[in-house]
Amino acid sequence: MIKKKTVMKEVEVAEVYCDVCGTQIVNGRYHGCWYCGKILCKVDEIVESTGCDYDEYWCPDCWEKGEKYRTEIKELESKIDELYDQWKRECVR
Repeated sequence: MIKKKTVMKEVEVAEVYCDVCGTQIVNGRYHGCWYCGKILCKVDEIVESTGCDYDEYWCPDCWEKGEKYRTEIKELESKIDELYDQWKRECVR
């Protein structure tokens, strides 16, 4: 015999909020800041494409603090590329 009955069940639901602006993120799409881990909504995230399989996401504070570092990193990456080119030219001769 099968008897049906109605029961009330309590479930826990996580609500996600942006750590920058406090907006509730209802569609489940959010990222964490690459360095500090703050939860970011689409409006507050700063996306940096790495050219690889993933992008990096930054909060406005970490992005601003990194300005001086990103400039120096780009200069060093350019120097690295130049050294690889010199190495390759030397091997091709």
